[in-house]
Amino acid sequence: MTTINRDLTALFFVLFLVSLNAETRPRFRFHCPKNVTAVDNVDVRELLGKWYEIERIQVTHEGLFQACTYMEFSLPEEEATSTTYSNGPMKLKARKTGSDGFGFHTLKGNLRQTNPPTGEIKLWMMRRLPKSYTMKLVYFKPDEYAAFYGCYYGVQNEYLFIYSRERTLSYEALYMINRGLQQMGVQMVNLDFTDQYNCFHGNKDWTE
Repeated sequence: MTTINRDLTALFFVLFLVSLNAETRPRFRFHCPKNVTAVDNVDVRELLGKWYEIERIQVTHEGLFQACTYMEFSLPEEEATSTTYSNGPMKLKARKTGSDGFGFHTLKGNLRQTNPPTGEIKLWMMRRLPKSYTMKLVYFKPDEYAAFYGCYYGVQNEYLFIYSRERTLSYEALYMINRGLQQMGVQMVNLDFTDQYNCFHGNKDWTE
């Protein structure tokens, strides 16, 4: 295939994606930002517990998550009593739950720190097929917020998840994260905000 044909194929593919509903399409980029850096000196055990999703770049296979999405991290049984890193990077169990407006759905998987002590991580989540995200923890304040970003070359996906310990995140913190990512070269446009209050489970309001 010639370069021109490849470029035309890529163009038509992008136009096709643009024609899809914004709620279900991923974001594709031909060039990933090179200045995105992970935070350093991260103990991933500080991620343990519940994180409410505040903002994200929509991911196709997570289209079922439209509201009230949260992520929970817990220790695997073999690490539950450990106070030090065992054989290599620490691994956490991950569970993501969210509503599609009719009921709640859950994805299960795990998170592993790939380059300790930096915030470079790999997240595996299982729905019908396993899906992995290679991402960087780019902003992290254990008792307040965590922001993950990942980008892939080729016919690539771009991921961004901003989480908070509470159902809301202060304007100052969200502005700082968005502004910082923009300065790193991330296109902070057409992001999806996650509604954390209009939660429904069937015909009943969902409460914790």
